[in-house]
Amino acid sequence: MKTEPKYGAILLILLTLTACTTQKTYTLKKVGTDIILKGIVQKEVLMNPKVYPWFAWGINDYKPDTTQIPLLKPFAKGLKVLVIAGSWCSDTQRDLPKFYKVAELMGLNTNHISLIMVDRDKKCSNIDIEILQVKNIPAFIFYYEGKEKGRIIENTTVNMETDMVNILKLK
Repeated sequence: MKTEPKYGAILLILLTLTACTTQKTYTLKKVGTDIILKGIVQKEVLMNPKVYPWFAWGINDYKPDTTQIPLLKPFAKGLKVLVIAGSWCSDTQRDLPKFYKVAELMGLNTNHISLIMVDRDKKCSNIDIEILQVKNIPAFIFYYEGKEKGRIIENTTVNMETDMVNILKLK
C-alpha cells in the first residue's frame, strides 16, 4: 500500500506529542459502566487495574507464539505504530493488551507507539482521525522506516504476532 504524505505527517506529529508531552492529552467520561477515554493516551494510563482491569489482565494472560517474536525483533528500531482504539470496545479490550505484550517482547520502544482513544462515534476531540480512513477499531497502523506497511483492523487473521510478521515482511 502506498503511503500518502499526509499520513506520514500525522504520524510524525502524534509521535512527537506522545514522546514529548507531560500534560494530559486525553479526557475521561463515564458512560454507564464504561470509562470512555478520548485523546492521546499513554500505556501507563491503562495500567490502572481498578479502572481498566481488562488491560492488565490481557497483558498478563496473553501467551504469544514465541516462534514469531524473533522474527519481529529486527524491525523494532525502525517501526512506529499508530493505534486507534476505544476503551469501551470489546475488540480493543481483547487485542490492545496483546499488541502491547508483543511490542514489549520484540523490544519496541513505547515512544514509537501512538495510541489514540476514540468515543463510540469513533471521534477524538483533539485529533481528526477521519484522514486515516479508519472505520473499525481497533486499528493498528504499522510504519516501517517512514512508510506504511499495513494495518490490522478490528480482528487479527492468525494472531497479533503472526499478523505483524506478515505485514512487516511484505516488500
